[in-house]
Parts: sequence; C-alpha cells; structure tokens
Amino acid sequence: MTSAERRDPLDLLATVLLALEAALLVAVAAAYVAYAAGGEDVELAATLGIAAFALAMGGSVAFVARGFARGARWSRGAALTWQVLQAAAAAVMLGALPMLAIALLVASAIVAAAAMRASARDAQRED
Repeated sequence: MTSAERRDPLDLLATVLLALEAALLVAVAAAYVAYAAGGEDVELAATLGIAAFALAMGGSVAFVARGFARGARWSRGAALTWQVLQAAAAAVMLGALPMLAIALLVASAIVAAAAMRASARDAQRED
C-alpha cells in the first residue's frame, strides 16, 4: 500500500471489531474451561467441547481479522459469513442479554458494510 493509497477508516474499524470478536470467543472458551474445572454438576465432555469450539472459532476469526487487515480478498467473504452468523446469534440473545446483543448487531453491521464496500471498491478499480 502506497502512502497515496490510505486504508479506509471503515476497514480499520472492521479489523479492530473482528479482532475484538476473536478475543471475546477466546474469553468464552476460557470461561467454559474454568466452569468445567470448578463445576460440581458439570457435563465435562459437553462443556469442554463447547470450549474447544469457541477456541477454534476465535482462532478462525483472528485469522480472518489478520487477512482483513492486510486487504486480502478471501477474508471479506469469511468476515461477511461470520457477521451473518453472529447477527443471528445476537437476535436470539436480544431477550436475555439485550446490551450484548445490540453491541454484536452493531459490530456485525459495521464489519459487513466494510467487507461489501471493499469488494465494491475493488470492482470499480478493475473496470
């Protein structure tokens, strides 16, 4: 990237949000591990399975954030797919955890907009 070609602030915000989402997933995984270690009536296999899944998703989203930060085209589709899944989960959480759900919905909208805008920008450059 040349100095004349500066990153779009929306892309930078989306990268930060993706990194935060990855960190949140890793924190969820750690919480499940802690719950499994200290819980009395815990279904150990299920709890550790959820932790492993959250950790895998966190790593995947971190990888997508890294690609998005570098402007990799492949990361846009992955970021958009993750935001759709995250928005669906947030919609389900609206009744129980409204503030978290709203924050996730806003983050999803911002990252999705950045991914689509970057793709549109690239399409215009190719024409």
